[in-house]
Amino acid sequence: MSDYDTAWSTYAKPFVVCEADNALPPFAQEIMAKRAERVLRMNSSHSPFLSRPAELAALVRAELAA
Repeated sequence: MSDYDTAWSTYAKPFVVCEADNALPPFAQEIMAKRAERVLRMNSSHSPFLSRPAELAALVRAELAA
């Protein structure tokens, strides 16, 4: 087991699929999200921290509170 695997298994694993992403289509994000515990969705572009920062922050806060 690598250090990456150890770190990965220590933390919750949500994945945010950006449904309006033109750089990485949602179907590709779904493949990457297979290791995630939860898949969350946002109607945002590739960089939700730029296009929808308040919505992303609320999503992160909700995950931390869960």
